Amino acid sequence: MKEKVLGDYELTPDYLPAEGDLKFTVKPIDLITHWRRCGIIANFVAEYHESGETEIDKNIVSTVFNELIENASKYSTKRDSEIQIEVKRYNKILKMQVSNTSNQSYFESLINRLTLIINSQNLDDLFYNEMSKKASGDKQSEIGLLLIFKDYQVKLGAKLVEKGEDLFDITVQAYYFIDNNG
Repeated sequence: MKEKVLGDYELTPDYLPAEGDLKFTVKPIDLITHWRRCGIIANFVAEYHESGETEIDKNIVSTVFNELIENASKYSTKRDSEIQIEVKRYNKILKMQVSNTSNQSYFESLINRLTLIINSQNLDDLFYNEMSKKASGDKQSEIGLLLIFKDYQVKLGAKLVEKGEDLFDITVQAYYFIDNNG
């Protein structure tokens, strides 16, 4: 069984109790059929966590979470598969996690993509190169994860596990540091 961990995965371990915890499951076909629901879920999470003594930037949280949910929706393998969505709040950290099952092509593409982003010495140059590819008609130049890593103060990590039979479990985490003290 092949397993790969990339970036800042498990900055807050699962055994650490969270101050707030939301978990739910959706079907990718539901989100693909009703695409606006990705944004509705992301906006709900941002609204839900904007409370108390510390302010969060709802736009950042919503944008980052929306990208994770959309990717899980687009790249899930089966109509009846599930997307697990979890958000945990730890004092000054908001951990956003999305898990889905995908195929080998996306598994390898995500490994390459995240490795390129995480190891980039200059994200602005990488962004320019990706936009140039997109402008020339390259449909493979996906910029969503690059944008959230480049433009927002979040940490990204992923765990990718081979299940067999061209099925791979993918879990992507984004950590937003409240008050940008991360």
